[in-house]
Amino acid sequence: MYHGSIKLFEKFVKPKDLDKNSTQNGIFFTNDKDTKEGARWYSELRWGRFDTSKIYPAMLNALNLKETGRNKVERVTDEDLKLYIDQRIDAIESRWTGDAGRDVHELAIFEPKQIHILGSEDDVRGFDEFLNNGNNDSLVIKKG
Repeated sequence: MYHGSIKLFEKFVKPKDLDKNSTQNGIFFTNDKDTKEGARWYSELRWGRFDTSKIYPAMLNALNLKETGRNKVERVTDEDLKLYIDQRIDAIESRWTGDAGRDVHELAIFEPKQIHILGSEDDVRGFDEFLNNGNNDSLVIKKG
């Protein structure tokens, strides 16, 4: 999965740890790094920054995933997060058909410890090969 940002960093932190006034509790990822729905769009077009955008490929560990049934994952409010924690849900997902009929998966992860940034060129190359072999659904670890 991919996360687009205009900031350079070594590890993920909760949005509220970056901005105490944030109303967001999720860290967002998509399986599509290039199209309008993808990570590059979020980092470049949404924030209006083309010069410092960075795409972070990552492996995610979501043991209790909830599918939203909507086309986009909306903001994860404090109330939403409390409900999800009570239900032991650690990520939410939306799926839809994007540009050129591509399947788009968007996830909101709640805890930075669930995220492993793929940093080396070998990590990224292996990740791209993994995706190109049709393993998109395998990126989220689900346990009954």
